[in-house]
Amino acid sequence: MASICKDPGGSHRICFMAADGQRRTIWLGVCSLTAARQVANRVEQLVSDQKLGVRHDTNLTQWLRSCPPPLKSKLRKAGLVEESAEPLTITQLFERRLASSLIADASAAVQRRIAASLVEYFGSAMQIDRIRAAEAERWQASLRDAKCARGRPLARSTIGKYTSTARGTFNRAVRWGLIDSNPFAGLKSDSQVNAARQHYVPTTVFRSVLATEQDPKWQAVFSLLRFGGLRCPSEVRALRWSDVDLAPDKLQLTVRNVKTERYAGREQRIVPIVPELRPTLDRYAKTVRSKEGLLFPDLPSAVNLRQRFLRMLAKAGVKPWPKIFQNLRASFATDMVERFPTHTVASWCGHSVTIQQKAYMISRDSHFKAATAGGSILGSPSRGSASDIAATAQNSAPHPIAPNGADSQGHP
Repeated sequence: MASICKDPGGSHRICFMAADGQRRTIWLGVCSLTAARQVANRVEQLVSDQKLGVRHDTNLTQWLRSCPPPLKSKLRKAGLVEESAEPLTITQLFERRLASSLIADASAAVQRRIAASLVEYFGSAMQIDRIRAAEAERWQASLRDAKCARGRPLARSTIGKYTSTARGTFNRAVRWGLIDSNPFAGLKSDSQVNAARQHYVPTTVFRSVLATEQDPKWQAVFSLLRFGGLRCPSEVRALRWSDVDLAPDKLQLTVRNVKTERYAGREQRIVPIVPELRPTLDRYAKTVRSKEGLLFPDLPSAVNLRQRFLRMLAKAGVKPWPKIFQNLRASFATDMVERFPTHTVASWCGHSVTIQQKAYMISRDSHFKAATAGGSILGSPSRGSASDIAATAQNSAPHPIAPNGADSQGHP
């Protein structure tokens, strides 16, 4: 039993027998007898749970989480609260999530940027168990007035990404027993795909840009994006000469799935070397003496690659499109889906069919014009065989018709 002793001046202390049989004292300072009794009851619960080796009940856990820091420190010194029971800050929670996950560096950087947004709003000392649902809603609302690194307001898709990441991270905190409920659970997030930034890059336009570069190396690097669907720079940088098979009966690339390699069975994928890609790889191979090690051993950072491609666009007189490298990859996926089954193209590109249809399929004005051309197209196959019409319908299903009938954002 814990006993309460009153000292001169109105201060109280709690004396109790700890689980290890030692007598200990917790000095409460000046407080009412009622408050001292409430703390003494909690102390008895803590000692009992320690002796039996059981988890604290919900009420005791919530009391510990709402306990003022000075009292929490006294409980810890008395051996009633473990150091690990201290609630985490937002930064600590995100770092623990990153430490427990195998994700690409770029994805980790995004999560840290979202953590920084939360810290900026709630403060660096905010403990995760003190965040309430109403505060989480106000944080989400504040994102509408936030600016990105380039000084522009955050897109709705970006706000959706911030929201879903915060919700998912705090869901883990619930599973880990760090908090009882997720304050972000009720927040709705918009689609993380910004259709306004999707842009189809015609092969003719890409070839005109590629023609401004005389170095076979850079022609090969950028062709791997538009004609191979590789992620840049991670997958291009990881390519080795042993991954490239230019034999006529093979013509394939073995690509390391840098983004999804943490999942069993998705460490790498095989990508066909299409006729548009092979000439640039052949030319580059002729300029390299040793066919060992990395295909591009001195590939610069993503920022430098982007600046180089922007200079090529300027020489070609082509206006830069949004998400320069990702839309090259998306254009490859869009072209391939029109000729091959969706699930096959998804395996070549290294993502799921769902992600492919959601984020990589771009509407084209050629589809719109074909639909409005003269002649009946519904109910009576007027072109090709029935199987051709069926295949076209299957492959076209994921493509919503652009409202204005243009290629997404048009082409330069």
